[in-house]
Amino acid sequence: MKVELISIGDELLSGFIENRNAAFIGKMLNAVNISVDYITAVGDNVKNMVEALNIACNRASVIIATGGLGPTSDDKTMQAAAKFFDKKLIFYDEVMDSIRKKFIRMNKVLTRENQKQAELPEGAEVIRNTIGSAPGIKFRHKNSVFFFLPGVPSEMRHMLEDEVLPYLTHHYPVMEGKQIILRTAGISESEVSSQIEPLIEKFPEITIAYLPQVSGVQVKLKVNPKNKNNAESMLHKAENRIRNKLGKYIYGTGDETIEQIVAQLLFDRKLTVSVAESCTGGLISHKLTNIPGSSSYYKRGFITYTNTSKIKILNVSEATIKKYGAVSEQTAAEMAEGVRKISNTDIGLSATGIAGPGGGTDQKPVGLVFVGCSYRGLTVTEKYRFYRDRIWNKQRTAVTVLDLLRRILLDNTV
Repeated sequence: MKVELISIGDELLSGFIENRNAAFIGKMLNAVNISVDYITAVGDNVKNMVEALNIACNRASVIIATGGLGPTSDDKTMQAAAKFFDKKLIFYDEVMDSIRKKFIRMNKVLTRENQKQAELPEGAEVIRNTIGSAPGIKFRHKNSVFFFLPGVPSEMRHMLEDEVLPYLTHHYPVMEGKQIILRTAGISESEVSSQIEPLIEKFPEITIAYLPQVSGVQVKLKVNPKNKNNAESMLHKAENRIRNKLGKYIYGTGDETIEQIVAQLLFDRKLTVSVAESCTGGLISHKLTNIPGSSSYYKRGFITYTNTSKIKILNVSEATIKKYGAVSEQTAAEMAEGVRKISNTDIGLSATGIAGPGGGTDQKPVGLVFVGCSYRGLTVTEKYRFYRDRIWNKQRTAVTVLDLLRRILLDNTV
């Protein structure tokens, strides 16, 4: 079985919107051991869409297309599908009835444009949309099966999980492979590779992939399905050797996030935390409060962007800032200590840096960051140098602060 994803929309080609749908579908298919062979992006042009569908039909047995099912004039996917399948667009009364009921429930006015969403290629099997108005369709053509799903992520995901994945796993059974994902933080991709490649050479049945993300490097270990009889044993041995080598750089497995791991440590130890942020602008607090029940450990957060706010709110010494600067080890330490004391929490976290793309100097370049953690009479600071991308620097700093807290809590087990 070969699988092709077709992402439709001018906004994808212009870079106005990232193609996250393809990434999500690929991840979900991989979870059931189905590999994606091709990903195609095409604009809102009927001729180009038909050409993309024709190419996909000649090389893939499963085609999943997303986008272009809305009510506006630039939504032309059904028109292109009908042309490719050589079918008429016909009005589906049951689809229109479903759309009408949905609009009544939402107290919205049904327009003529929305009626366009009930026009589908003749013979198409309708995939219900439980969230939005645009239905999806399934269509068999030649030796391939086509799925057309909305481009709206939430709608696409429901249809994929409720309809597409069950169909594929039932009609295209694949040999079950075994895999494990180890999530790391605080270590680069090249460092991870250099440390564990010699270990993996002893397991030729296992393939390894390094997946660098803003949250750190993911290490994916996978055993070929042909070796499934002893797959778990091989993975277990390889994982143990990697864990022994990388140690506390590994913070989780699978889909676990750094904030989930930190939250569990705080829950287990019944500790409270407060946060003082400068360059991250509240992102650390955002991550900490993403976890249900976070009110039991998260007490306060301050965004002290200016020197004055650091001094007046956190009691950072004016002399410290004058001598070392707002972006310094000393300021990060006093921020962490200050927020812990004024909030009366067990832990104080801090971050100060130059997010960029401007504001850097030769002595303190863009991407320079100091993070701090004050806990049990001990204040630890760390210095990092990230990149020139502002959003990346903010995200990376937030993850780094949480990883610092994780390592400190593991070293001070209670």
